[in-house]
Amino acid sequence: LKPSNENDPDMVHSRPRYWKTFGNFQGKYTQSYYSENWYKGGESNHSILGQINFEANYAKKQTTFDNKLELKLGYYTTEINGENTFRTNEDLIRLTSKYGLKAYESWYYSAQFQGYTQFMPVYDTKVTTLLKSKFFAPAYGNLSIGMDYKPKFKNKNITLSMLLSPFSYNCRYVSVDSIAPNFGIDKGKNFKYTIGSRLDGNLKWKFLEDFTWTSKAQFYTSYESTEMNFENTIDYKLSKYLSLQ
Repeated sequence: LKPSNENDPDMVHSRPRYWKTFGNFQGKYTQSYYSENWYKGGESNHSILGQINFEANYAKKQTTFDNKLELKLGYYTTEINGENTFRTNEDLIRLTSKYGLKAYESWYYSAQFQGYTQFMPVYDTKVTTLLKSKFFAPAYGNLSIGMDYKPKFKNKNITLSMLLSPFSYNCRYVSVDSIAPNFGIDKGKNFKYTIGSRLDGNLKWKFLEDFTWTSKAQFYTSYESTEMNFENTIDYKLSKYLSLQ
């Protein structure tokens, strides 16, 4: 055995990290001004928006578990019956969890749950006491089972996920009886579900040093009706703490 030496480096044991977490907060303020001489008309207003995103992703050998929580709440000023008041223009609570088990190369057996609702109550613009929606009125849920395609690109600045779900359970719940029919639920009931197929696509591409494009597409069909959602965001990083979106 070789005798130890004071100058020998110490041995360090490190455990692999299977969880990766990420989070950010965004705050926005906008002011719009319309002159009385502007022939198209319009209403001067102010708007504010707060947004929090948090991700916790797990990867070990053949298993992945991705979780994302999105919170958005925004207000704008408007005039109703001659009085200035605040109205919500962005309001979202959305949780997405996806479990994957590797099947072959870039393909994973996958199960995904997504649920979303809103924070604040919304009232009719003309009859301010008439409720249109609020927290858990409505609330949406979806459970999808299928195959998830996650290719690996030579360009590591691109990540893509395509979830193909031939079986998808879609449901909605409205806690207020009087407005449940407004969301396609039969009168006297609070809950409705459909079974169909779903496609979820998520793309993130850092195409320049400080520019990132994030795209999300969702398509669901019960073979009687169709729901689609398409979101695109471009971020320009100004500094460590500031960005344009």
